[in-house]
Amino acid sequence: MHFEDIPGDEQDDYEKITSPRQIAEFLKKMETRCNLVSARLHDHPQAFTTAILKVDTRKNRLMLDELMPRDGNDLLTPGDPLVLRGQCHGTRFGLQTHVAEHGEEDGASFFWLPFPDELHYQQRRSAFRIRVGLGLDAGVRLGDEQDAVLAEGDLFDLSAGGFSVMLPGSTAIDLQPGDRLSRCRIELPNHGTITVETEIRHISTHPKYGCTLIGITFVNLAPELLRQVQRCVTFLEREQLRKQPRDD
Repeated sequence: MHFEDIPGDEQDDYEKITSPRQIAEFLKKMETRCNLVSARLHDHPQAFTTAILKVDTRKNRLMLDELMPRDGNDLLTPGDPLVLRGQCHGTRFGLQTHVAEHGEEDGASFFWLPFPDELHYQQRRSAFRIRVGLGLDAGVRLGDEQDAVLAEGDLFDLSAGGFSVMLPGSTAIDLQPGDRLSRCRIELPNHGTITVETEIRHISTHPKYGCTLIGITFVNLAPELLRQVQRCVTFLEREQLRKQPRDD
């Protein structure tokens, strides 16, 4: 599944997994719940319903149930690309793979598909996240325990659980999801500056702005700093509402 296939108003909420181990763990959850998924064939207007029957982590492949309506099964041949979309424990996901093998058992079709190179999923947030408006002074400096500057950019959005930092598209960084950064300095619009410990959740290229976007979560945030962040979120929300056009 290509990122541009995700509806434009939802792209900011999606994260990408490229680690084969993490993809296998995600798909394994689907096997235990027998969730229905949507399957779309290349250049075919109709979406079909199916389910992930088995996940083989030894061979990095998954078994897909027959398509419904059943006429979709006759359209699939080895090598054909296939886009799957669905939900896993309430989390929406999408992936693109292809048919490797077609088989039948007791008159029912099934298909073996290799694991995808990447999987997109919609991260469920536990805290309301607000976009930082243009013109607000909101710089971010990502630093390690020696206070060395690893990257600098602008605060893109903020919540009580974390934030995103926007870096120019040409910025070279040596960071990966899972990295812990012990000294991140964040300028909170109209609410001072805080230095916090964080963990990187995802790194992606924003499809609209062409910049690097780093999603970051707070680690062990002190209660007084949490209250400071929450006050800033409330301020940003009020600013957003204030700038909306009025009907009168």
